[in-house]
Amino acid sequence: MMASRYERGFTLMEILVAIFVMSVGLTGIIAVFPAGIKMGSKAVEDTYSGILAQSVIDGLKVAMRENRFEDPKRGGTYVVFDHDGITDDPSQHRIKNPDYEKDFVLLLPQYFSDSKTKVFIYPETSNPANGRGSSADAKDDDEDRVEDRHGESVFEITKTFEVGQFIKQRMSDPEVSDYEKREILSRDPITQYSFAIIIKRAKVDTNKDGEITKDDLYSNFLFDVEVRIYRNFRPDPKSKGNEAIHSISTLMEL
Repeated sequence: MMASRYERGFTLMEILVAIFVMSVGLTGIIAVFPAGIKMGSKAVEDTYSGILAQSVIDGLKVAMRENRFEDPKRGGTYVVFDHDGITDDPSQHRIKNPDYEKDFVLLLPQYFSDSKTKVFIYPETSNPANGRGSSADAKDDDEDRVEDRHGESVFEITKTFEVGQFIKQRMSDPEVSDYEKREILSRDPITQYSFAIIIKRAKVDTNKDGEITKDDLYSNFLFDVEVRIYRNFRPDPKSKGNEAIHSISTLMEL
């Protein structure tokens, strides 16, 4: 049977046009993938950081309520904070002779001035640590402001509480193979996260006008607490790793 004169193949030009159209379409589709991956990663990061921040706040509330102590000699009030990220053992706390070098000791900024407040940032890096039990002698961390990578004045934070301590201990075990270490990290990236705590006194409505203004005074029993979450923290203030990816603030009272 003779083939129809209307049956023919594609010309080279038609094939090239089809390839061009398909490549344009695929380019648009492929361009969506990085944005989708970035959004997915950001969602995971927000989930981890939000849960971590709230757990720190909850831990501080417990410490304020149940683990609050007064220095027997110098009169300062401090709390014993127990949370993943604390490397020293809170059970070793000595009430009669507290060790202010331990990272579970958080001194509260009290009895300084009615019109001013000190700012205490934890983990503690000042020397002597926690003013040896006296908030009056403890260093005001607000004095050590630095310029960040955007040129803004910020608190100098050079150290954080690193979470995932159990995992890190497991990772340092020489009996754990490199393959198992990679598996541990792939299943739980929590070791990338850390946090810092900023505590200062809060103002109260001392003149009874129904609002907090510059004329009101600071309380010794109400505190403004901020928790900052970091991922892959870096101590350099010019580094992106020195910027908190999440923060949460709340008022706490004794």
